[in-house]
Amino acid sequence: PETLLSKKSVRSKIFQPASYKQVTGKMHWAVAIMITGPFLGIPAICALLSVTVINAAGIFLFIGLLTILNGITWKYFQRRGMQDFTFFSCYSLFGVGIWGTVFILALNFLVPRGEINQEYNQVKRCELPGRGDLGFATITLLNDQYDAYPMLDMYWYSDKSSQHPRWSTRTFQSGLFGINTLQNTEFSFGDK
Repeated sequence: PETLLSKKSVRSKIFQPASYKQVTGKMHWAVAIMITGPFLGIPAICALLSVTVINAAGIFLFIGLLTILNGITWKYFQRRGMQDFTFFSCYSLFGVGIWGTVFILALNFLVPRGEINQEYNQVKRCELPGRGDLGFATITLLNDQYDAYPMLDMYWYSDKSSQHPRWSTRTFQSGLFGINTLQNTEFSFGDK
């Protein structure tokens, strides 16, 4: 009997459930957040970068800080039977870090708080979709103060004539967190 108990106790320690799903038979909500982060959150960040004056280092800083700050929830996961720190780290990075960055950028864009600034620039170079096609155009402006943010130069272009614009008027406004956001862009085709 003693050997059976010791084998049973060893077996229970080896095969101790490591994940919440094994304990309860249900998938934990953290798994869904962790999985959707890279597949839905990163495209959302890219879309928000096309209207936000922030560089890649700022995005990585947000993701990193949110990942570290999420460490305060480790006790919550431990109390609910999830002892796997690797899972928690992946959840913090791919779930909280990415979705938290999406939330910050979206809130910054949706809640304006600063003055509206307009910028007039001459168009330096255009890369338009084919004649009559719809698609994204890359339009580089001359003397652009936001030249270090290439995602701001991507525009949905739907002019059927594929005519190259000559001037750009962009409207910027500071958002909730003080990051400038692109509110509107208009192109003109003739002289200023």
